Amino acid sequence: MVADAHVESTPYGRMVGDMVGDGVVQGMAILPPTGADIDGCCFDVSRGVWTVVGLEIEELVAVGPRLSARSIKDLERLLASGVAECVDVTSVDGSMGNYCPIGLLADRQLHDWTITDCTISSMSGASAYKSRFVNCSFESANLRQTSFTGCTFAHCVLDRVQCKSAVFTDVVFAEDCSMVDCSFISAVLDSVTLTGVPLTNFDLSKATLKGGITEFDFTECTLTGSDLSLVQGLTDNMLHQAVALTQVNLTGYNMEGWDLSGLDLSGALLTGAVLNDAVLRGTVVSTETVIGHTQLQQCNLTGAVFSGADLSGRDLSDLSLTGVCFSGTNLTGCDMTYSDLTGADMSGAALLGATLTGVTSLSAIQLRDAERVTGATLSGISLAGMYLAGINLSETDLTGCDFTDAILTNSDFSGATLHDVTLTAANLTGATLASASLIGVIGLSDTQLRSISSLSGANLSGLDLTNMDLSDLDINGVDLTGSTLTGVTLTGTTFTEVTGLSDSQMRSVSSLRGANLSGVDLSHMNLSGMDLGGLDLSGASLTGTVLTGARLTGVTGLSDTQLRSVSSLRRANLSGLDLSSMDLSSVTLTNTDLRGCTLTGNLLSGESWRDATFSVQTRPQFDRRVSGLLQRWQAFHLTVPALEGLEWKLSATGSVCICVNGRSVMYDSNGTVTCSRVGTTIVFSGPLCSFNVHCTPGVEARVKVKVYGCRSGSSVTVRM
Repeated sequence: MVADAHVESTPYGRMVGDMVGDGVVQGMAILPPTGADIDGCCFDVSRGVWTVVGLEIEELVAVGPRLSARSIKDLERLLASGVAECVDVTSVDGSMGNYCPIGLLADRQLHDWTITDCTISSMSGASAYKSRFVNCSFESANLRQTSFTGCTFAHCVLDRVQCKSAVFTDVVFAEDCSMVDCSFISAVLDSVTLTGVPLTNFDLSKATLKGGITEFDFTECTLTGSDLSLVQGLTDNMLHQAVALTQVNLTGYNMEGWDLSGLDLSGALLTGAVLNDAVLRGTVVSTETVIGHTQLQQCNLTGAVFSGADLSGRDLSDLSLTGVCFSGTNLTGCDMTYSDLTGADMSGAALLGATLTGVTSLSAIQLRDAERVTGATLSGISLAGMYLAGINLSETDLTGCDFTDAILTNSDFSGATLHDVTLTAANLTGATLASASLIGVIGLSDTQLRSISSLSGANLSGLDLTNMDLSDLDINGVDLTGSTLTGVTLTGTTFTEVTGLSDSQMRSVSSLRGANLSGVDLSHMNLSGMDLGGLDLSGASLTGTVLTGARLTGVTGLSDTQLRSVSSLRRANLSGLDLSSMDLSSVTLTNTDLRGCTLTGNLLSGESWRDATFSVQTRPQFDRRVSGLLQRWQAFHLTVPALEGLEWKLSATGSVCICVNGRSVMYDSNGTVTCSRVGTTIVFSGPLCSFNVHCTPGVEARVKVKVYGCRSGSSVTVRM
């Protein structure tokens, strides 16, 4: 039914009914908030009053004669009859005074009423239109949700009045009124005149003020959450009079040149407000304060207080932040580019990921006092001579910073970007530069590098390290792409997992003896003739590496897989290496020096190690020459070398019989008996059979061989 009928909004809620006159709706209220029974009444929209059903009202024309009430009973009779306008109420005998205050006006409609010399205890929910209150007492009265339109209060006492959610439109409070300790929480004051009325301890929290408020006295007033965006005549002095301004709404207000010093504007709404040259010295700006970057640029922020605020991600660039208090402020991700931080308090401030490029007057104290600076961008800043011992600047971008003579002991630069940074004479003792990028660093010395706690994974690409002594330095995982290593001493240096290392760099160093190149990619490098003695090559890639004539004595971690992968080992010096149990059958060891090598369990190829130099016998030898044989059995002893994987030949000329340990392997013929050694077995294979002789691995074996000369001039020789 409601959906099919006319609905009108009124101060009491929505009204459903029919139009019965110009601006008049007749019907009933829909769920009136007051709970009053107004069924059968109508509401004059143009004047904002209720009238009796069927009474037509012409706008601006009074209906009927003025009525009067001089006692509570008179007032009760009038209200019972439904009268709502043109009433004069006067307390003559005191029956409506202090001892018998009026409480009958709650939820009533008062149009053109005059109330004189009365005490009113409650008008909650009432609607007063163009009414006058003269010499009345509203002390501690309940005026909650009351609506006053076009009303006048003269010589009235409104101390401690409760006006929560009340509406005052075009209302005049004469200067002889008293308004102490009043509560106007969430009230609406539209074009209200309070000139000369002291608003002592006035609570306007969440109130909305509209229209002119010139000469308002806000001394001791509470304006928490008040909406002052639509008022005219507000001054900075009025704001200073108030005791609380938090969450105040000053949207769009022109505060050019205002002195807002010391005000607590926590949570204030300043969207679009004009703050040109406004002074915010000591002004408190909180997380919830809505103020834009342009506004911050307009005003004087010297000494402003942002302590404890969450300003993460805010644009604070190119601002004068002299003396600003950022104590405990969350500045994570803030852009403070080119701002002036002279004397700013950064104690406990979080600068995680903040951008401070080109800021001026940033001090060591500010950086040390900040809670976190990790991930911040500090590029282009001069930090020369600063005491920054123990500071955590991990993951920061310090491109172009000047650290000349700075004390950086035990500081953490892990993952930091230090491109083109000046480190001349900076003290880096104990500093951590793990995974930091030092491309283009200026003034870096070997003394500094040796004093650093960790360089693991750092990027030293393109640095000139000429003639530096980096002995025993751990540069695990460092990127040396394009770095100049001419004359550098790398004795005992740890190169584990180093990247970007080239053969030209390797050849240019002064010394590599004893360095650890574990896991380094040396593939396809030409290291011919280099002294690689004592290197740890565990896991290093040698695929295609040329080691011709290289010195590899004392090398550790070398595997047969690596040796098989090199391009050339010709003339290399491998003397003294432990090559035991390696499969070197495919490795060309031509002219290599294998003296003193441990070759136990090796697999070798006769062709691959041709002309190699050994410190052990490399071919079997008879204890005497086997020639000029007679036609009888003669016993010889054949010494078989402790080399595996090789094959030797006992070559017979003429015609002979050969027995090995009593087993005949050749009978009355010439040709060859092969001899090879694997593990614990020496195998002799001749035309008649193959015979195994037991041996001890790694130890030369002495085998008894009997030879019978079947033809004069017969002989037996050993060859590869």
